[in-house]
Amino acid sequence: MHYRNHLEAIYCISGTGSIEDSQADEVHVVRPNIIYAFDKHDAHLLCAETELVLAYVFVPPLGGREVHDETGDLMSP
Repeated sequence: MHYRNHLEAIYCISGTGSIEDSQADEVHVVRPNIIYAFDKHDAHLLCAETELVLAYVFVPPLGGREVHDETGDLMSP
């Protein structure tokens, strides 16, 4: 995942997994009550170990019809 036009925060409600930060070559644990914020449009990979329930916040908000190319940039309609 990679959103070049949006900042992103993830809050874990339940479940376990990990987030791999592709640029920093780091892996972060995902578990309940943990928040991750991507403030540099970080490329990342979310891996679920169990079923995850997550709440996402995007700035600017997503409208639901965005389509992203392989670089994470918005594609033109």
